[in-house]
Amino acid sequence: MTLRDELAEGCPGGRLFGESLATALTVHLFNRYGTRRRAGTPGTVVAAPGLPPSRLRRTLDHLNDRLFEDVSLIELAAVAAGPGAPPLSPNHFALLFRRSVGLPPHRYVLQQRVKRARNLLGSRPDLSLAEVALACGFYDQAHLTNAIKRALGVTPGEIRRATAP
Repeated sequence: MTLRDELAEGCPGGRLFGESLATALTVHLFNRYGTRRRAGTPGTVVAAPGLPPSRLRRTLDHLNDRLFEDVSLIELAAVAAGPGAPPLSPNHFALLFRRSVGLPPHRYVLQQRVKRARNLLGSRPDLSLAEVALACGFYDQAHLTNAIKRALGVTPGEIRRATAP
C-alpha cells in the first residue's frame, strides 16, 4: 500500500503506518539526493548500534501493552528516550528500532497483532472475527483478514477450524 492509497482510504493502517511510510520516503530522498557524504572509505557503510537493551525493553513493553491502540513514532521515541530525557527524533528512533528488532516499528506492531489474533482465534471461539479484530488493534474484520492472510497465508476462519476441538 502506498502513502497515497493510505490517505485516500482514511488511514486504515493507523498513524504508525503513515509515519513509517513518511520516514521511509524521507530517508530514501535524503540518501538518493542528499549532498552530504559520510567520512571513510567510499562504498563502506558504518553500522551503528541499535537501542540499548533497557530502552528497547521499555519500548517493547509499551508497544505490547498498547497493541490495540494507535501509537505514533513520536510517542515511541519519547518512551525509548525515557522519563526526563529529551525524546529521540522519530526518524532516528525508527532506525534504531529496526537495527534492534530487525523490523520497522509498524511491521513489528502488525506482527504482534497477528500473533495475538491467532491466539485469540484458537482459544476464544466465542468471539466473533470483528471482536477479535478490535481486541488486537485492527480497524475491522477485513483489516484483520487481510493482515492474517498476508502474514500467514491462511484466513482467520481456517485458523479457527484448524484449532477447533
